[in-house]
Amino acid sequence: MTNQIVGVLTMTYPSNSTNERAEAIKTALRACKTPREIENVSTLYREEVQALHENKATRVHAIQIVNLKAYMLNDF
Repeated sequence: MTNQIVGVLTMTYPSNSTNERAEAIKTALRACKTPREIENVSTLYREEVQALHENKATRVHAIQIVNLKAYMLNDF
């Protein structure tokens, strides 16, 4: 996490490694060709996505991953 002072508030942003990890999970989902593969990738990264969701600063990554999974499953 990195902190940035904005006015009187301190904003906390996810570290680059968190961003890279979330992007790697999304890339793994995008590479899937079948619903079964999507479910397997989802299961593989479930705990990591849950950990992202528990932290306010990284929750947006978890939401993006969950939405990507739902979007991809809807295409089948």
